[in-house]
Amino acid sequence: MKTKAAVLYEIGAPLVIEELELEGPKANEVLVKYTASGICHSDYSFRYGVIKSAIPSVLGHEGAGIVEEVGSGVTDLKPGDHVIASLTPACGNCLFCLERKPFMCVEMGKVIWQGCLPDGTTRLKNAKGQAIGQLVGVGTFSERAVIPAGNAIKVDHNAPLDTVCLIGCGVTTGVGA
Repeated sequence: MKTKAAVLYEIGAPLVIEELELEGPKANEVLVKYTASGICHSDYSFRYGVIKSAIPSVLGHEGAGIVEEVGSGVTDLKPGDHVIASLTPACGNCLFCLERKPFMCVEMGKVIWQGCLPDGTTRLKNAKGQAIGQLVGVGTFSERAVIPAGNAIKVDHNAPLDTVCLIGCGVTTGVGA
């Protein structure tokens, strides 16, 4: 399927709005149609290289939308669910996750800064066939994205997605401060 996204190809350069090829979700992943995305100072910092991440990559890490498809193994989400994208995924298996401290997950921290999903790959390619990463695994500056199911936090259908999208970074960062 196709999706339009804002891609960073070079530190300090403008984002390129382009159509990308998006592969469907694999096990423990969900396809989200984003309806809202915040713009955080961290996005600025990624764009200008203050915070390092993989390039090329779809920026954006505060988003909300609607689940369109779920991969195998996903039991707590279904198409039509409203979700926010969390920038702090958890593997569920490391010492911190098992001690109910998923915000300190070591395993997911190893991959999210590389712009890839937990399996080390990405579901996005540009017209030249080049793999495109997603900032912290969610890449919310896109119409659609495949993200780890653990990054998709279900919210009430009545919650305004253009407001709750800020929870994914702004609120969680404040809570952790």
